[in-house]
Amino acid sequence: MTLRACALLAALLAATAPSAQPAERVDLVLRGVPARAALAQLAESARMDLVYSSSLVRDDRVWCGGERVAPESVLRCIVRAVGLDFVRRSSGTYVLVERVEREPQTGAFAGRVVDAETGEPLPFAHVVLRDARAGAAADASGAFLVAGVLPGPQTVTASYVGYTPATQTVHIAPGGRAVREIRLAREQIEAAPVVVDGIQARPVSAGLGAGDWAPPEALATASAPTPDALQPASAVLGIAPPDFRDGLTIQGGETGEHLLRLDGATVYEPVAIGTALGAMSPLALRRVTVRKAGFGARHGSFLAGVLDAEHATPAPGLTTLADPLAASLAGSVRQPVGRAEVTTAVTGRRSLWDVARPRAMDTALREWNTVDPVLATSLTGAPSVPSYAVHRHGSDVAFSDLHAASRIRFDDLRTLRLSAYRGTSEVGTELFANADGVDGPSGLLLSRDRYRWTNTALSARYSWLAGPRLLLGATLAASRHTLTHAFEQADGTLAGLSGEETTAQAEAALVTALDAHDAGDEGNRLGEIRLTTSAEISLAPGHTAYAALEATGLSSRFHLNASGPTSVALRDLDADARLWRLALALDDEIALGRGWTAEPGLRLTLLPDGATLAEPRAALRFDRETARGGTLSGRLAAGLYRQFAVRYDLATVGPSALVPEVAVWVPTDGIAPPKAVHLAAETLWQPSPRWAVRAEGYLKSQPRLLTLDYAALLDPAGEPLSRQADWVKTGEGRAAGIGVRVERRGSRLSVQAGYAFGLAEQRFATRFRGEWAPAAWEEPHAVTLGAAWAVLGRPESSGLTFRVRGRGVWGRTWAFRRAYYEVLAGTDGARPFAPFDLSRPGSDALPAWLDLDLGLALRQRVGAARLEVSAEVTNALDRANALDRSLRQTPGGYEAVTRTAPGLQPVLRVRLGL
Repeated sequence: MTLRACALLAALLAATAPSAQPAERVDLVLRGVPARAALAQLAESARMDLVYSSSLVRDDRVWCGGERVAPESVLRCIVRAVGLDFVRRSSGTYVLVERVEREPQTGAFAGRVVDAETGEPLPFAHVVLRDARAGAAADASGAFLVAGVLPGPQTVTASYVGYTPATQTVHIAPGGRAVREIRLAREQIEAAPVVVDGIQARPVSAGLGAGDWAPPEALATASAPTPDALQPASAVLGIAPPDFRDGLTIQGGETGEHLLRLDGATVYEPVAIGTALGAMSPLALRRVTVRKAGFGARHGSFLAGVLDAEHATPAPGLTTLADPLAASLAGSVRQPVGRAEVTTAVTGRRSLWDVARPRAMDTALREWNTVDPVLATSLTGAPSVPSYAVHRHGSDVAFSDLHAASRIRFDDLRTLRLSAYRGTSEVGTELFANADGVDGPSGLLLSRDRYRWTNTALSARYSWLAGPRLLLGATLAASRHTLTHAFEQADGTLAGLSGEETTAQAEAALVTALDAHDAGDEGNRLGEIRLTTSAEISLAPGHTAYAALEATGLSSRFHLNASGPTSVALRDLDADARLWRLALALDDEIALGRGWTAEPGLRLTLLPDGATLAEPRAALRFDRETARGGTLSGRLAAGLYRQFAVRYDLATVGPSALVPEVAVWVPTDGIAPPKAVHLAAETLWQPSPRWAVRAEGYLKSQPRLLTLDYAALLDPAGEPLSRQADWVKTGEGRAAGIGVRVERRGSRLSVQAGYAFGLAEQRFATRFRGEWAPAAWEEPHAVTLGAAWAVLGRPESSGLTFRVRGRGVWGRTWAFRRAYYEVLAGTDGARPFAPFDLSRPGSDALPAWLDLDLGLALRQRVGAARLEVSAEVTNALDRANALDRSLRQTPGGYEAVTRTAPGLQPVLRVRLGL
């Protein structure tokens, strides 16, 4: 009897028998089960009538099923695995038959996953076609594509952390393409991780090597008088937050070894000085991602890492934010324009220093800003080192930023994003003082020190889901950074004083003398324009390739005008630099099986002189399930990195110790760029949904670094400088570190604790006897603690939350102002400063830095409005944490004078959304 006849006879016999009603959904997971046993288990679990010939079914092993799945979809999975098909009789009986030789023509499913309320895309959301056992991860713009889908109705589920999963049914036509926008609603829930065998749309390991946060949502955890959009970076393992001495650093790298890109436009100096100046309002940005050691080729050429920020285009509404130092206002509208949907958001922020000055901050500025007698006399050649009694002190701090962003959705597949940013920060100090023990007009001194930073960034980004396997993008970005620093001082002799004037008359004469002369100033301007085109293609299941072509133009000017009688003792310098470069970035992601994924990459840069510089990069990831339902993920990455715009830190010698140095940016025009080699590893163990343990380690070798040559800048007999090679010197560096963080997240109580150990050293032939010296920003030991307790409600929703944050740092060196080591040690090394040796900064240690912040945050809906009130106490222990030191002459030599951070500060912050 033929197989076909057997099947027909079995079907007729089954049709005459009563049939049980099969279950609509079953919980059935078949992992490596023989096909015959799988069919028997399915028939029993689903009360399904199955008819087949035992000789027809091969005993291959199958992987099918899941939670709450349709029995027919499990059957379809089993028969496909053994090369069969089935038909369903009118009686409800399923008959297994041989598969038709010709495979059906497949189709595709594409679209975008967005926030149901705001329309914002949800990057890297999971999209799974459950019946077809296929899926994909959305890209950064929320777009996804799934190719090779069998025709017919398909059940689609989209999910994203913090959102309720959405399930839809779509019909895939043979050879056609279905396009849908999937909207997900926010939901604050705690759930066990969902693992789908065979479809790992975005493994946990894909998020290693980076960290991200949403600035608006992080407001409740801010620990500064005025919150900054970049401040939450300190919550990422390996990131040291900025303070009044150093900026944000990434895994032992200097502040200038990473850059901020805002919607693809580079912001070269987002000024954020401690808690006094904030770079950007947190209401303006949707998300910030920091990429650490071992980042891929697509993310650019930087020595330490990169911060990628995106402007927010939220749902229509109005939000205000006020704190002791600034006030912000953000609004957005949405309207159709033709067939397109346009959402536009505008955010503005302004400092309130001229309205109300926080007492602790104002007191700190008055104590910090004073004439440094050692720097003043060393650079002017005076034989003695007097101290100064301040008659009058004035400090001004101001900042503002304006953001505009538009999202134009032409359809579900094409989106255009436009954005603009303008930020300004200013610091100014004026001191009128008298030198102790100096009689006559020469003892009177008037000093002015002013800084102004401006940043402008423009961006246009277009993304197009061109096919079921292809995503195209183009970005045009431009930015401009400008720094102006003016320092001037005059004594009574320059002002023509006789010594008989009153204090008011003497000050007026000094002001007139300063106004009559050109100030010594430092200025820097850097402009960039970049065009990027990219393509991401799905070559096969588990294999995605990315390619991008970038054309970048840089132009800059750096000048020092030190020729006036009121200037500091620096040589005149005027350097213009221009650099065009073309770069090709290639990244590949290949699923190797058994939870392993390889990510090879290559970045090629073509310079104007015809040289091509290669930056190979690679990463290997793994994801595992642990014995009790947890997960273990890891990432090992390595690569070569260069940087084509260098940040030089120019030590300041003026009285504004708030700004111990200013940063100038210059492209590597005519000189080889600095480079670094990374080796990084990171693991994440999640034994349960509530617990997570993260550990990382990194090694960095920097065979080429660039820094300012102060011997050339302070040469009194030298000619004006212009070529970059004449005022920089080369050196090398190295860094290593490890870190671990443990977190527990509960419905009412969440806690975390972390420890990081890091070493960073540099060596330059003409500095510190050519020996290795610790980096000025090094933090050898850092401990962080945090807890959030929902007194009422939940920590992330309406209710009252109590928060505690603590941070301790041990082993800091470079205790004195950086100008002491970089200027005095190189130019005034013969002068003894006993008992201190400025040629060994590693021997000058600062005491431990300990911070404890306490706060209460109330979130509540008042009608249609959302109200958030935060009451905090920063530095609750009122600890005098040392920032740095200066020297003061005594009869027996010199003694150190410590500059401390602001003490206890009460902070009240109010946010209202309509």
